[in-house]
Amino acid sequence: MATSQAMAADHTVNHLERHELELDVLASVNQLMATQTGQRRMLSQVLEELEQRLGMARTTVMLVSPDGSELVVEATRRARHDSLPVKRYRCGEGVVGTVLQTGEPAIIPRIGQEPRFQNRIHQRGTGESREVGFLCVPIVLDSEVVGTLSADIPRGGARPMEEDARVLGIVASLIAFDVKTRRLAELQRHKLESENERLRTALKERFRPDNMIGNSNVMATVYQRIHQVAATSTSVLIRGESGTGKELVAAAVHYSGNRASKPFMRVNCAALTQSLLESELFGHEKGAFTGAVASRPGRIEEAEGGTLFLDEIGDFSLMTQVKLLRELQEREYERVGSNRTMRANVRIIAATNKDLESAVNAGEFRQDLYYRINVFPICLPPLRDRKDDILLLADHFAAHYAERMGKQIRRIS
Repeated sequence: MATSQAMAADHTVNHLERHELELDVLASVNQLMATQTGQRRMLSQVLEELEQRLGMARTTVMLVSPDGSELVVEATRRARHDSLPVKRYRCGEGVVGTVLQTGEPAIIPRIGQEPRFQNRIHQRGTGESREVGFLCVPIVLDSEVVGTLSADIPRGGARPMEEDARVLGIVASLIAFDVKTRRLAELQRHKLESENERLRTALKERFRPDNMIGNSNVMATVYQRIHQVAATSTSVLIRGESGTGKELVAAAVHYSGNRASKPFMRVNCAALTQSLLESELFGHEKGAFTGAVASRPGRIEEAEGGTLFLDEIGDFSLMTQVKLLRELQEREYERVGSNRTMRANVRIIAATNKDLESAVNAGEFRQDLYYRINVFPICLPPLRDRKDDILLLADHFAAHYAERMGKQIRRIS
């Protein structure tokens, strides 16, 4: 009687020790999934934990193929003498394929006595098969089986296989969560890459100099100037009459250079009063003026690393010219209503239809600012000086608006 009680006590102790070991292994598995970046490497280390610490063998993770028709080996711990396995199971094929089909775990006490067992992934001897059990549990993600986790269980002890199946089920749940996280991250990455590529392509197609309409000699000179200055950070002054395409040239300079991935911000200086223009350029703090209910970054701050296009710069007030000159010289500025100095890494492209030289002589435009923005001038010709391009422009706009309005217009006769 005493011997029986001692054996029961030993069994209880061993049972508790086993549970503590399982909890420790599960904690290690969770830590591996939180720290490892590569999925296969992480899974391989998880399987190593199961084999070295829980006594399992030939552990294998299989994941569903993209078309959902079969399982493919993602990670496994094979014995060295095993030959390369056939790495696929179709839905419903063998024990593993049945788990994929039904979503229910499979507990095989003796794999040698199970006719469905394929013995495909790992090679086992006949004698070994009679003494080895096999467990396979589904990896379920949002009620869908996305894979399986399987292991050989050496027999000989009194421990029920259901307990090992429970541990494998918990590990499978952790793997499912990891698979979901990685798939969402991969999906988001592909989405961002596709959107980024789409936007880059659209911007290049829209703004690259090659797509500007015109083959005349004067336009060829404009294209050459754009090509010369695009790769630099030099300030550019675009001059030309209204409607000659100054903003298009500014965008072409920006998107053809090394700042193309950064913002391209535009400010129409002629449309704003002095106070509003300063707020638009430099931003303002809350309470800086009537109506300033919240702080707001300016266009310079929003264009950080990119390009700021100042359209009709000839309409700047002298006070605003002083502040802009400081930004050009020192790369520093302050928000309206603030004394905190901010740094800026912004390329300035300005445009005007005015005679700035006459404005300088009349004292309406600062000479030092004029020399700062007129580092690399690009002069756009009016249409009357590029008559050879009129037919090209007419055909372009006819095709453009025909497509927009769903009309069949080949060209203007």
